[in-house]
Amino acid sequence: MYSSGDIGYCPYVGHTGSIELTWDNDTVVSVKCGFGDHKTCGFSNECELYQRRPVGFVQAYPSEKN
Repeated sequence: MYSSGDIGYCPYVGHTGSIELTWDNDTVVSVKCGFGDHKTCGFSNECELYQRRPVGFVQAYPSEKN
């Protein structure tokens, strides 16, 4: 597993913040938000920052086969 991050605007707190993504191979398995728990946040279904790569998101890479 590895982690990456993203930044953006949060309508819940009214300013820009960050999230930390935990990946298992090509799939996001956890999202930690700097503002709180995305599971209980009332904005998670419409939050642009969370919805960019929500839990279960799979990063598709171009095939290297020719």
